Amino acid sequence: MYRVYNLRPQPAPANWARDNRHLIVGLVFWSLFLAGIAGSQRVSSDGWYVVSQLEGAW
Repeated sequence: MYRVYNLRPQPAPANWARDNRHLIVGLVFWSLFLAGIAGSQRVSSDGWYVVSQLEGAW
């Protein structure tokens, strides 16, 4: 039987969340910021694109 010594313990999800709290909070605020920008855009649907018929198209 083999024995392995001095292995680092595997991090628990709670420890991972605690260690990366600043990253998680930053990502949440960044996503809210981007959602705010996306929701504040005033876009007119006029003139976005021109639809024309192609010869031979169904």
